[in-house]
Amino acid sequence: WTAAVELAERAWGVSLFTTHVAACDGRLELPRQRPLDGVFGKAVVFAPADGTAPDTDAWLLDADIGDVPRTGSALLRGEPICTVFAHGSDAAQCHAALLERAARIVRAAMPRADQAG
Repeated sequence: WTAAVELAERAWGVSLFTTHVAACDGRLELPRQRPLDGVFGKAVVFAPADGTAPDTDAWLLDADIGDVPRTGSALLRGEPICTVFAHGSDAAQCHAALLERAARIVRAAMPRADQAG
């Protein structure tokens, strides 16, 4: 399952897993609705310094944050913290939203590293 499939699911507003299973059985079942307008994006947020994951319970409830670390787990410099998703009317707006979400994650996870940078 690639990142492209995750973004296609967001754009169409449906799970494509059932479509995938049907295709493996020789049936092609396309989504019945048209895709949503705009641009959908995904980015991996990397730790700028060593740290510890904060309370991530709220992250688990946010559909625009994935691959959430367990509260209290080690976050190592250069390693992924989590994944963020965004939607915008165009590529620039989507990119800006991804950057803003990534910055918010870094501030929450590593407030001292963010202030030092």
